[in-house]
Amino acid sequence: MHRCLFFCADLGYHFLFNEGFPSWLYCINLGATTIWERWNTVLEDGTISKMGMNSLNHHSYGTIVQFMYEYIGGIKPAEPGFKVANIAPVPSMRFRYFNSAITTAAGKYVSNWKIAEDGKLTVELEVPFNGAANVALPRFSRERLNITGGNVDITDDGKATLPAGHYEISYMPAQDFRNIYSPQTRLAELPYLFYLGGTPETVLPVTEQIIALKRW
Repeated sequence: MHRCLFFCADLGYHFLFNEGFPSWLYCINLGATTIWERWNTVLEDGTISKMGMNSLNHHSYGTIVQFMYEYIGGIKPAEPGFKVANIAPVPSMRFRYFNSAITTAAGKYVSNWKIAEDGKLTVELEVPFNGAANVALPRFSRERLNITGGNVDITDDGKATLPAGHYEISYMPAQDFRNIYSPQTRLAELPYLFYLGGTPETVLPVTEQIIALKRW
């Protein structure tokens, strides 16, 4: 998880939604409401593992929450004390919408996003009175662009610097977030049964159809 915090948000999403052992959802599916010290602190039959050091409320695997705030919500400090923040959310259709807020020494920063049924992305941002934010809008385009909350100068690559205020920015992403798969999708996540017994001539059309699928 520490590596994905710095290198690969998509891998972080994969870890977050994985239900196999070991994973956070594996524990949740066994009834966890807190983070355990071990992935198998509680066994599948409901008994406590006989291994030592089996806390049922432990911080050690809590980096997943850091990933949620810093990548899914995209809020990170740009200066000490969050005098200036960097906000660069990484949406995924796995959630459809996500709300995050961090109260800092400079005030509360908010980063919310939502993918509409037609694929339009809305990013809602709040910058505190004593702060500012460098914003990177994901897959930005000017198609159906709508901005509320003030005059915002956005570069063609989706960068903007926001003073204190409340903003809502909506647009059609340059690449549709509703697509379930892409050429970068891991083989383990593809519906590989479609490929069994396939030849190069039959696999390519199937791959194109899979990549064209949209989730809603």
